[in-house]
Amino acid sequence: MKYCTFRYSHRFYLYDGHCDMRKSFDGLCGLVISRMQRQPTSGEVLVYLNRSRTHIKVLHWVRGGFVLYYKRLVTSI
Repeated sequence: MKYCTFRYSHRFYLYDGHCDMRKSFDGLCGLVISRMQRQPTSGEVLVYLNRSRTHIKVLHWVRGGFVLYYKRLVTSI
């Protein structure tokens, strides 16, 4: 199994609002297009936090499809 890694050349974009963590690929892509004016298939790394900043989601396009990372943080950011 090959893991996706981020490189220094990737651009990271933080969604400036709070995100409903129930959103998955399609919902997060909708935020990228409508609110961030970005293209989800551009290869950029898109970062989302919930209101209390205790959960983080990272959406990234790699050849062939999306990768979605989801983490519950022990302490908020």
